[in-house]
Parts: sequence; structure tokens; C-alpha cells
Amino acid sequence: MNGDDSPLLHFTYRQREVLGLLTEGLSNKVIAGKLDIREVTVKLHLKNIYKLLGAQNRTHAVHIALKLGWSA
Repeated sequence: MNGDDSPLLHFTYRQREVLGLLTEGLSNKVIAGKLDIREVTVKLHLKNIYKLLGAQNRTHAVHIALKLGWSA
């Protein structure tokens, strides 16, 4: 996969924010507080992030994002 077809290019601004906080190891509750959104909304963003990255869980998502060159 080259940089031109990276799934990271298809993330919304909010998904990028959530992923950035996720890579810091923050919980859904803390992410929600920092972004002033509900925890259920964080979970929805994570579900979409997992789908875009083909990840099974938050750890897998962070691993894939870093492998793809993610930098917050």
C-alpha cells in the first residue's frame, strides 16, 4: 500500500482527533471529555476508524495507524 491509497486519507477531521487521542492511550471517557462529545459518539467514531483501517480493536487500530505513518 502506498501513501496515495492510505485509509488515513479518508478520515474525517473528528476521526483524526479521536485517533490521535487513542494513540495516546486514552480511554473513551477521557477522549469524550477532551473533545466535548458523548462517550457513545466516541464509540461510533472508533467503530468507523476500525472499519476504515481493517482493525479488530483499539490496539490493532493504533498499530495499523502507526505502521501507515500516522503522526498526530
